[in-house]
Amino acid sequence: MLIIELHRKQLPFAVIVSDEICGKVYSILYRDRYLRCEEMDRYQVRWFSDNSKYFKKAIDLPYGKVYEYRKFKKKLSQAIKHNFLIRNQIIKGQYL
Repeated sequence: MLIIELHRKQLPFAVIVSDEICGKVYSILYRDRYLRCEEMDRYQVRWFSDNSKYFKKAIDLPYGKVYEYRKFKKKLSQAIKHNFLIRNQIIKGQYL
């Protein structure tokens, strides 16, 4: 499982819990050369809820929460963040 592998290697990652119309959607955001975002399966969600002591709540909004693990923000450069936003069409070429 991806989340256990990232925890064992002590790599920084974040878990995004978004409140959708159909329920809660759990995603994991990590860096593997590029910034990647993948949806979590039920086993990873169970591991996340059992080991919530390792996470710090970074953002808490009515439509979702972001939990960071091991200095996630400090390990990301501006170029990696910008490339992630362009690839996922969140922004259309503007600079951060």
